[in-house]
Amino acid sequence: MTSKLTQSRALLAFSMVMLQVGLALLVFGVACMGGSSDKSHDVVISSVTSLNPSATPITGPVNSSPPARMIIQSIKVDAPIMTLGRDANLALEVPDYQNSRNPGAVVGWYNVFPVPGSGSNAIFAGHVTFDGRAVFYHLDQVSPGDTVKIVTEDGKTLVYQVFENLTVDPSRVDVLNATKEDTITLITCGGGDFIYVPGEEFGGHYPGRIVVRARLMQVA
Repeated sequence: MTSKLTQSRALLAFSMVMLQVGLALLVFGVACMGGSSDKSHDVVISSVTSLNPSATPITGPVNSSPPARMIIQSIKVDAPIMTLGRDANLALEVPDYQNSRNPGAVVGWYNVFPVPGSGSNAIFAGHVTFDGRAVFYHLDQVSPGDTVKIVTEDGKTLVYQVFENLTVDPSRVDVLNATKEDTITLITCGGGDFIYVPGEEFGGHYPGRIVVRARLMQVA
């Protein structure tokens, strides 16, 4: 039986290939790598800003600085954000041991999409497992109304409120489209356990993707 670590490497290779098919589809594959242990990473919890119930989403540009940290109090995430792009082969990068000391504990922001706070849709991805439970292991438990905070490199705090949590087929890419409201889209694997399929390339696949979307409500 294929080990979880082998799944990790195989799905990384699959992600590289998928860029040749389309950037959007690749984003849905990058966060689907597994790990071999069951040790979860430590997280530091930060308080979440209270939102005014009558507040309306922010629509115009309020930030041009790259994101540095993501905080989701409801699932006990306080994680560094690394900026990712394409490698020399034009494949979308993923957190791994070549670019991070702890790939399972970081969130990737893709600079081929808008920066958060610029008025459109910023795309983030994180592992669900990587040598054990990873940063987005509990992403499926995030609920509408929960808050996601993005701290930028220049010190601003962008406060987003979740409006949907979806389990989707990997072929669905409309959630990556540009938006009129300032939105963040968080992606990881889900929809069930890794499915072993004899004869299938890389030994199988995950059945779906977890997608959490949130609108910008405050800037501090």
